[in-house]
Amino acid sequence: MGLLVGLIGLGIYLRFVGVDAIVGSLRTVSTRRAASLVIVGFVPLFLWGTGLWLVLRQMDAKITLWRAILLFDATGFINSVTPFGQAGGDPVSGLLASRVAPMEYETGFAAIVSLNAINRLASVLLGLVGAGYLLTRVAFSVAIRNAALVGAGIVVVVGVGGVFLWQYRDTIIKWTTRLLDAVFARLWWVPRFEPPERAAIRQRLRRFTAAIEQLGTNRRRLVLVVCLGIAGQLSVGATLWVALRALGADVPLALVLVIIPVAKLSGIAPTPGGLGSASAFLTGLLVTLTAINTTVATAAALLYRAAAFWTPMITGGLALLFLLATPAESATSRLGRGGGSDTRVAFAIAGGVATLLLVVVHLRNVLIEPYSPIVHLLRDGGVAAMGFGALWMGFRLFARHRSNLGDRRK
Repeated sequence: MGLLVGLIGLGIYLRFVGVDAIVGSLRTVSTRRAASLVIVGFVPLFLWGTGLWLVLRQMDAKITLWRAILLFDATGFINSVTPFGQAGGDPVSGLLASRVAPMEYETGFAAIVSLNAINRLASVLLGLVGAGYLLTRVAFSVAIRNAALVGAGIVVVVGVGGVFLWQYRDTIIKWTTRLLDAVFARLWWVPRFEPPERAAIRQRLRRFTAAIEQLGTNRRRLVLVVCLGIAGQLSVGATLWVALRALGADVPLALVLVIIPVAKLSGIAPTPGGLGSASAFLTGLLVTLTAINTTVATAAALLYRAAAFWTPMITGGLALLFLLATPAESATSRLGRGGGSDTRVAFAIAGGVATLLLVVVHLRNVLIEPYSPIVHLLRDGGVAAMGFGALWMGFRLFARHRSNLGDRRK
């Protein structure tokens, strides 16, 4: 129902703007720019997936790096098909994490919530940095000031709220336990449902807070996760920047960083993945904060959403099927069991071929060459990471197949 409502809303909005005009703008995008857009759109998956791996490792979960990246990609798919974005998808993603890396549900849920909170905070902080840069470089704009005030307000509210909740977490656990116990007691009529005891509810809530506490014990790892979150948000901004450049709109990257965190407020919409509302809201921000017209802004919003959300959502659905079909134990890398030399050789080959791929891309001018050094770095990092990831997964599948053949012969 939510998907249907979102599609209807998106159709009405596109018809209001002008479907023919939007299609005409999208046809001006070259193949090279579209390829660059997709590559930059996938960079956050590798960065935030690595951050999730560090968070899970800090919580004593046994999981490989590439499996953590697949897990993060799958959580993106879950967020895209559940209402209210991450608020609706995180509980389900926590359940998936507890299955992929065998651990308590509360621990997996805490890992997902912690990483998403860090990424959102990184987005707002980058937006404030971008707003400060613009206010020192260009004429003072009321729209930019309002966007900066919104971002600052979000930081203050989230910061004060987070500190308050953490300082009084024991009291909140007590109140939440009583509330859930009263709610579950009224569900006695649900078939095959046994209300949990109050002590069990309290124990689960304490395990959730204990997992978050454990994440804060290693400050170096936490700082690294924050840096990965900032780099991922820069990649998201680069995706929107490339989409705008592909349509001929010259918008500073700093202004794009201001737009991104405000645009993410559309995630509270009840449609899956903010379908319909996210594109309309982003279009309104682009028209308000830049000099581009509504048609180009709508086309840029659609390009950005396709590269940053819908294309990764497709791979996230495949990752979810793979994780559900593959038991946790059999998914561990058997390449490493065969000896450290095999792992080092495979790593060297994959890294060498990924570097060669990057050189060929530059020599042949296969993709666009962005004049922004940040976008250029992120684009090149995406090419190298995707090439290395594909080769590494190929080595793992080959090693698993070889190991299975050896077991059958024995």
